[in-house]
This record gives sequence, C-alpha cells and structure tokens, in this order.
Amino acid sequence: MKVSVIQMNMRSLESKANFDRAEALVRRAVGENGPDVVVLPETWNTGFMPAGGLAAACDENAKAVRARFSPLARELNVNIVAGSVSNLRNGKIYNTACVFDRAGACIAEYDKTHPFTPMGEHEVYTPGDHLVTFTLDSVRCGLLICYEVRFPELWRTLALRGAQVMFLPAQWTAARQYHWETLTAARAIENQLFVVSCNACGERDGTLYGGFSRILDPLGAVLAQGGGEEEIVTADLDLPPSRPSAPASPFSTTGGRSSTACKAAKNDSKRGINRNEDHPACIVSRHGGVFSPTVRRRRAHSREEILLLRAA
Repeated sequence: MKVSVIQMNMRSLESKANFDRAEALVRRAVGENGPDVVVLPETWNTGFMPAGGLAAACDENAKAVRARFSPLARELNVNIVAGSVSNLRNGKIYNTACVFDRAGACIAEYDKTHPFTPMGEHEVYTPGDHLVTFTLDSVRCGLLICYEVRFPELWRTLALRGAQVMFLPAQWTAARQYHWETLTAARAIENQLFVVSCNACGERDGTLYGGFSRILDPLGAVLAQGGGEEEIVTADLDLPPSRPSAPASPFSTTGGRSSTACKAAKNDSKRGINRNEDHPACIVSRHGGVFSPTVRRRRAHSREEILLLRAA
C-alpha cells in the first residue's frame, strides 16, 4: 500500500479557499506519486481553534466534504482519508473525519473523542462517543485525531480490532515536536502497526504548527518524514498478507511465541491464571471478565466506554 500524506498550510476560517487548496493537493499527490491512499490533516477547512466566527465557517453535517471528496476519490480511483473538518451538526460543532474508498463511498466517519483541553478545544467542540475501524484495499485500518496519540488505550483497542494501519490527522504545534516524534513512534512499536501521521504546518492565530508528518513501520522506523513547510510525503507500506487477531512479537522464536512467553504460560498455569486465547495480553478472571495490563480491573464488555469517558 502506497500512502501520500498532504502536509497542508490552511487559512483560518477561509473554508472555500481551503477546500480548493485541499483538492488541488490531492490531485497533485495522485498525479506525482500514484498512491493508494491520500491523507489530509486535522480541521483543514477552518484551521484549529480559529479566533471568532467558527460556526459560520464549519461544514454542515459533513455535506461539503462528502460533495467534494466522494466524486474526487471516484474520479482519481484513490482512497482518501479526508483528515478532519470542523463540522456543525444539530447545533454543536464536532471535529469530524471522513474516509472515502476508491468508489467514492464514505466508509467511515469519526468524531474526535478527546478534545485538546490545554487549548480549550473542549469548550468549542463536542466530543464523539465511539471509535471506528474500516477496510481500504483489503487492509484493516483505524483512525484517531491529533491529541489522541497521547491515549495508548485507544490505540490498543483499535489494534485488537485488527487494525494494521493507523491514520493520525493532526494540528500539532512546533513547540511540542519532541512529543510528536516520541509518541508516534511509541504507538507504532507497542502495537506493532504502521502509523501514518499527517500534521498541518504554518502559523495561524499566533500558533506555529510543526509539520514533520511521519510514516512509521511497526518497529518505529521512519519510512518518510516531512519538514516544516507545506509538502507531500509518500511511502510504501510493506504489509503482510494477513494479521492475527492480536499482534505477534517480532522477536518470537517458538511457534509464534517467545521463550519468555512460554515460561510465562507455565507460570500462569501454576498460579491458576487463564489467558484470553484471542488476546494473550489480557487475563480472563474466573468470573469471565477480561483485564488488560493498561487498564486494570475493567470488564471487557464496558472497556471501550470506560476508555472514552476516562479523560472527560
């Protein structure tokens, strides 16, 4: 799978100009690189948290992004992860991402569940209430937005749902570039999946957005990385033909399980611990509850709900 990330410099509250610019960059990416997937950054239609007049500049029920990018995906025969847009729905503003397949169908829609509280996003944007996975060209994918790179439980949830590639549209500031580099690598390594991060760039309303969009492999190696200016970053993802229900360790030496894991299994047996067969990292209690090392004593059937509400 070849992926092109559009590191875009948008204009605050100038929705029409930003739509035209985004379309032009998608066409350029397809013409120059021939990708299977094109990715846009977070809230590219308005900029992030612009000063004043946001509601008037918002998309409405994601109608504009659908009207522009559904036929574009079909025309160019390309999958488009259309970043996210400031989206007005039922009188509330959401940070909404839409994904289009090659036929132009909108196959996934996701509202950011964890607003960036340090900049007051939670005071303007309403959080979503569910996570999404989707399939592009037979590859299972997931999507989170910007600040959500700081919540490893969300990533693990999507990895356990089978995601091989995670897309991360963002408006990450230059002041926190070290965090950006560290956290994107950590999420790739700990979940053993590809991370395709698409950051914005440029200065808006006194904040400098850092660029440095990164495409990482499951070992955290950088396949491609941008600089600080507007550009298109492209890389090939060397995907395996299929993925087990839970990630296998790349250091495995014994039938898909490491010698350490085999010893741990023996110790578990002595201690009466039963591991979940689908997800060996989780422990099954005698009452049937599944516990994760990252969130202890959470029941399996309510785990996602707890994760979504945890930072509220």
